[in-house]
Amino acid sequence: MPVLLPQSEYRRMQWANGGGETWEVARFPQGQAVSGFDWRISIATISESGPFSSLAGIDRLFLPLQGAGVWLTIGDGEPKLMETGDAAIAFRGEEACDCRLVDGMVRDLNVMTRRGICTAKLVRHHDAGPLPLPAGAEVILLLALDTTGIQIGQTDHELGPLDSLMIDNPQRDAPLLRSDGKLIAISIFREDEEVAR
Repeated sequence: MPVLLPQSEYRRMQWANGGGETWEVARFPQGQAVSGFDWRISIATISESGPFSSLAGIDRLFLPLQGAGVWLTIGDGEPKLMETGDAAIAFRGEEACDCRLVDGMVRDLNVMTRRGICTAKLVRHHDAGPLPLPAGAEVILLLALDTTGIQIGQTDHELGPLDSLMIDNPQRDAPLLRSDGKLIAISIFREDEEVAR
């Protein structure tokens, strides 16, 4: 059954270093401490330049949503400019990552998965029409970038900017999926049980 997650109900947490704020969209298992997730999807407001926290064993996807962008320096690599509209960048949570704001506050999407347990795929959809379902996804979360209508079967869902719709077992619960606005589809895949354990 699809679950609507209004952005007004996202859990908000200030960063320990005071450099920003996180809105937690969803995580699993929900009852675990924030550090014990298999996967976590959040939106961050970055108000100051500085390093990202080290997250051992976590794979990260980072995507700017609003603002002038950031320069990211990951490990010993060259600084990379990330702007709104760019594809997501992937990196390992234990890698040193320094973030420099281009011109003022930036809001970004973060998808984190525990290595060996889950993986994630992130796709932007710019146009109205059918949304393809990736085979094998355990969960799909649709994040609206503006006011967006989403049709699942015969049921319509209206989402405001940065609202989300989470669909467990999408192959069963969302056989026909369409949208009429811009959104980001985040798919979570469970790795093979033998590999995961």
